[in-house]
Amino acid sequence: MICNNCGYEFEGNFCPMCGTSVSTHLNNNPYAGNYQTQYNPPYQSYNNPKPRKRKKGVVLAIVLVSVVALASAAMYIAPLGLFACFDFIDRMDIADKVETHTITESAVLEQFRYSIENVSYTDTYNDDKPQNGYEFMKVKLRITNISKSGNYVSSETDVYVDDLLYEEYDDMEDYIDHELAAGKTMISERVYEIPKNRSKIELDIRGTYDIFGNTVIKFNILED
Repeated sequence: MICNNCGYEFEGNFCPMCGTSVSTHLNNNPYAGNYQTQYNPPYQSYNNPKPRKRKKGVVLAIVLVSVVALASAAMYIAPLGLFACFDFIDRMDIADKVETHTITESAVLEQFRYSIENVSYTDTYNDDKPQNGYEFMKVKLRITNISKSGNYVSSETDVYVDDLLYEEYDDMEDYIDHELAAGKTMISERVYEIPKNRSKIELDIRGTYDIFGNTVIKFNILED
């Protein structure tokens, strides 16, 4: 018998689940005994739940966020790898290839020919005065593009006085970076504050793109 009150199937005079008597079932069901019915309790419908379908918009949003996150990580990691590569190259003890020249000679570095146009000494520069015992040295470099196409002049310059490094005056850049057409020449002036009492001056020029060759051209402005 199926209990009309709770739907539990049982045998006997009372429903063991809710306590309803058989007489109550018969009184409330005028068609009792005339047919049998199959009843599935409500809780049985949860035995095999239907799978939930994700909305396409949610899935697309998740994929988009993941792609953006991966792209951002790649943009951050790639420069670190590049810097690490250059740092590794910089730490490699690659011997410099030094070419020594006199002040009247010229030298070729990458696609350019370098020579010293003029060297002069003065006690004033742009209304500035040097410290006691020092003077300003102005070096004019002549740089010619000897290739058949336009190229960027990219080189670093260092001045050594008695083997001691002196930087450009007044925070001037210690490198040359300028585009130069084929066959054209430029003049770059470098200014240094150096001691008057000296016995040797040299100007070193290194190509910034020449990371593996480390070629240095050295001009002896003043020799012992």
